[in-house]
Amino acid sequence: MRRVAVALFVVATGFGVWAGCTEQIMAPGQCPDFCPNGQIVLHDTVFTTIIERDSSYRGYRQAYQSEMATAATIPGLESRPFFELNEMITRVRSVPGSATDTSTVPIFADSARLRVTIIRNDTSARNLQLKYYALPLTVDTLSTFADLDPYFSGPAIDSVNVSDLRARPLISDTATVRIWGDTIQTDSAGHVLIVRPDSTYEIYSSLDTLQAPFNPDSAGRLAFGVRVTADSGVSIALGMNESISFGPVIEWFYHYTPQDSTTAKADSALRAPSFDTFVFNPPSAPIDSNLTV
Repeated sequence: MRRVAVALFVVATGFGVWAGCTEQIMAPGQCPDFCPNGQIVLHDTVFTTIIERDSSYRGYRQAYQSEMATAATIPGLESRPFFELNEMITRVRSVPGSATDTSTVPIFADSARLRVTIIRNDTSARNLQLKYYALPLTVDTLSTFADLDPYFSGPAIDSVNVSDLRARPLISDTATVRIWGDTIQTDSAGHVLIVRPDSTYEIYSSLDTLQAPFNPDSAGRLAFGVRVTADSGVSIALGMNESISFGPVIEWFYHYTPQDSTTAKADSALRAPSFDTFVFNPPSAPIDSNLTV
């Protein structure tokens, strides 16, 4: 019986010690017991040699790779899209579809129709106009705003008042819809505006042989620049990719006379851009400088 009593006393005593030794260590701890020694010290250091520029900007595109281009005229900033159109055919088969007669005859351009698409519109703009300028065929990715400014400073080959077109009545007769595929708005100069279900604007301009000269030596290649103006600052975006369905497009209307015939035949063909981009002022920062978006 004595041994049992001693054992019980030890167990009870041990439990009593454990239960009585508490330091309240549950978070948050109490200072100063659980605070680090010392104080926080701030150091102001300028790194002069170990910081270098990084060039890994994921997803950044060059201007000529963009699917749209900003056309803007804002105080202190101006952006001008431009594009060069693909070559056109200069001769056609005298007897189309013939398996034996492979002779060709030259074509003669009668006129052209240029289409541009406004992807992003500026609904606050008043008297919004698109102006087209003829550019040299030497334009490329290295062309700058300053290089092309003399061409934009000359007379425009055509000017479209988009605000005026948008205010005109819709023409929806059967013949118009059959020709254009949709209702249209048009002005006395023959410009046509079609507003698509996605709210994009397709704008067509009829160009004669002076506005769009067909030169067989250059296979009908043409380059145009676009400038936008309004009563106040304006910024829109034009579709810009090498696609007939989306970017700028020219449709050539031409005729040819088959051999051994005195009757001319008429036809037309579409050409999309081979190249498109935009330039802006102030000029972009030099390489290894600032990223321009």
